[in-house]
Amino acid sequence: MTKLSHIKPAKAAQFIEDHGWVLCNRKGTHETYAKTIDGKVYFCQVIYNNKTIYPRNVEIMIKKSLIPEEEWIERFG
Repeated sequence: MTKLSHIKPAKAAQFIEDHGWVLCNRKGTHETYAKTIDGKVYFCQVIYNNKTIYPRNVEIMIKKSLIPEEEWIERFG
């Protein structure tokens, strides 16, 4: 997995929304997005602390968002 630098939460949230995810819950510093694919609901969280999302959390978002890693690298790499 190619390392990505820190990502601003607002940019990550916009990227996820651009791929069809919908904000379904906001609690504290976490925003939860949902998307239904083939009748199954998937969830992805963005840590929204107005700072940056650390690379380890970016990796988790990549896996949970089902958006190909190449698209993340193209946008934020």
